[in-house]
Amino acid sequence: MLVALEQAEAALADERAAKEVARAALADERARNSSYGRLASGATDVRCVSVEDAEALRKEIVAQDALMRGYQKENERTVTALASAKRAAAATERALVADVNRLNGELARMKLDAEKRENGGERHLERTLRAESALATAKREHEELALELRQERDAARAACRALEAKLAGVDLSKITPGGADDYEVRSPRTGSRTTASAW
Repeated sequence: MLVALEQAEAALADERAAKEVARAALADERARNSSYGRLASGATDVRCVSVEDAEALRKEIVAQDALMRGYQKENERTVTALASAKRAAAATERALVADVNRLNGELARMKLDAEKRENGGERHLERTLRAESALATAKREHEELALELRQERDAARAACRALEAKLAGVDLSKITPGGADDYEVRSPRTGSRTTASAW
């Protein structure tokens, strides 16, 4: 039973294929027998074409001609637009190249300015460090000079006190070191008391 079913399906498929072949052959025959088909196959006898078919062919030729003219105009517009687009693209490319060159120039100038500023900054730093070093040296020298001046002042005061004491008849060795700044001095000639300052 299974074998019979398979045979029936194969026969049905063969029948369908035969119908498709017949349909294709019929369509080819109709196309060959139409007025257009006869003219396309090289028929030169215009009597084979009916008036209706001739009118239909004329209308089709007019429509095809109008379509071709439309395509031609569209093609011309496209060619013109393409040429215009190429010109615009070339102008844009030239402008971009000019911008790139300008920006490269500005970048090189900025790099040069940055290097100058950097070098100027280094010189400024060097000047600042030299000035600070000179200031520190001057400060040390000033402190040393101030110390020398204080020592000279103290020595001058001590000499002055010794001289005053000698003139007043006072033995400074008997005065307690670190004593009062003012001390009484008795003059040996007059016996009067005076006050001397140790400064």
